[in-house]
Amino acid sequence: MNSVNSYGRVKGDINYERFNAPQMNDTKYLSPSELAQYLSVSIHTIYLWTSTKQIPFFKLSRLTRFEKNEIDRWMRTKKVETYN
Repeated sequence: MNSVNSYGRVKGDINYERFNAPQMNDTKYLSPSELAQYLSVSIHTIYLWTSTKQIPFFKLSRLTRFEKNEIDRWMRTKKVETYN
C-alpha cells in the first residue's frame, strides 16, 4: 500500500506538470556553433557573416546569439529564383 504525503500525493510520485510547463515564448536562440550546425556551414563562416553584418544577430555583452525564426526568414531572402 502506498502512503500519501501531506500534499495529497503518493510518496515517490513525480509532478510531471512541472516539467511540461509551457514556456513563456517559443523563441529559440542559437549560439554560433549551434547555428553553424543548423545551417551546415563552418563556425568560421558564421563569424565572418557576423563580422561583416551579413546575418542578423544579437550581441549580449560578449555573447553572440541568433534568433532561429529570424535566421529562417533571412535564409528565405537568399533564395535564388529559377528562370522558368
